[in-house]
Amino acid sequence: MRSLAGGQRGFAVPTVMFMLLAAFSVVSIGVVASIQAQSGSVRDQQTKSALTSAEAGISQALLHYNGDFTPPASQPCLVPSGSFVGAAGVQSGGWCAAVTGSDGAGTFTYQVKPTAGTIEVVSSGNVSGVTRRVDVIAKSVSGQQVFLDAGVKTQNGINLDANAAIHSGSATGGDLTLASNSKQCGLASVGVGHHLTTAGNAAYYQQMGCTTQLNPSSVTQQDITLPPVNQGDAATHNDNVRITNAVAANGPSPKDLISGNKSDVTWNATTRQLTVKNNSSLTLTGQTYSFCKLTLKSNSALYIAAGQTVNIYFDSPEHCDVPPGTLPVDDSRHPELGTTQMDLASNSRITSATGTPAKVAIYFVGSQTRLTNLLMSSNTQIAGSCVQNFIIYAPLTHIELNSNSQYCGALAGQSLHMDSNAEIFTDTDSQAFVLPGTAPHYAVSQFVECTAASASPPNTGC
Repeated sequence: MRSLAGGQRGFAVPTVMFMLLAAFSVVSIGVVASIQAQSGSVRDQQTKSALTSAEAGISQALLHYNGDFTPPASQPCLVPSGSFVGAAGVQSGGWCAAVTGSDGAGTFTYQVKPTAGTIEVVSSGNVSGVTRRVDVIAKSVSGQQVFLDAGVKTQNGINLDANAAIHSGSATGGDLTLASNSKQCGLASVGVGHHLTTAGNAAYYQQMGCTTQLNPSSVTQQDITLPPVNQGDAATHNDNVRITNAVAANGPSPKDLISGNKSDVTWNATTRQLTVKNNSSLTLTGQTYSFCKLTLKSNSALYIAAGQTVNIYFDSPEHCDVPPGTLPVDDSRHPELGTTQMDLASNSRITSATGTPAKVAIYFVGSQTRLTNLLMSSNTQIAGSCVQNFIIYAPLTHIELNSNSQYCGALAGQSLHMDSNAEIFTDTDSQAFVLPGTAPHYAVSQFVECTAASASPPNTGC
């Protein structure tokens, strides 16, 4: 028995050692797995940061080309030189010299290929040896015929109900929804992956005359890009003083014309807010106006002087709301739509002073972060004769038409809702409208990621 006990004591030592070794192996596997997971997380973070750095290069290039400086045709490249940007000629294949920089997390290198109305930018970002490369194509928004294929356009969707009707081709990047006897009369397109749907006796027709009914599933799907509004220096160089002189007692010339009770035309030159009411009217005699808010009500009118072409710009809510509260969210009817910058109601109208075709374009700068809205309701009429060049262009602003409102011309917005017998008509003159040829301003139309390795030409592998 003593011999057996001694043998067992000799066996216990290696048993304990094997147990300790097994435990150490298990712990080691966990440690290695943890280290590998942490390493993967670090690389994933570096990959994301490298993409951010590449995008920073794209942003810097667009910032330079969207400035007020237009390079000569012989030197189309904009290349930073210290704190300035200079013009330079292209290199091999039409590409500009490489530009390098840093965004704090990593470095970037980009090259630009400028062509007529388009720039292509390829940018590589590098963070701790991890590289990502992207290719962006941006098109100039100046001089585009945005309504050539459709008189009604929106970025995010069109919604019609309660007997509303569009007598024009339509295009949206979202869905086109028809309900409650509404009509889309004219070929339409929706965004990729989106649909045209009908309910409650609503219908989709091929012609503006609403004769040949189409299957909603036949609608075309395609992307749509509405360039942002480039108002140039309209906010500071305009004909607003003509309104100031018109409302002032014995105001000097030049001045716009007031018909009716002068006290029914309220104008604040500082806040750029105009209100006309109670059967009175204001005739615009200038060419360029800058507003923050326009309110027409109670049979009032904003007339365009005979033979005059007028551009009205609505500045961004950020520029208008200084100090805060100057341009509040004050529309109790549609608070979800933000600030109403144009409110036409109660038989108000915008048209020519003589009944002849009016040539007027109304632009809304809008905002990427603050909701804006324009509202036409209660028998509002916008140029009742559909033989004119009448434009509303508001790519970042929601448009609301209701209560027997009628619009004639071409219209573009972020989104559109129509109800209560509201109607839109169009004409060939409006569809031929061209965005103003202001200083070059480029909007991104294509973004793709390339293989990480740099190549020649720069867009190889994209």
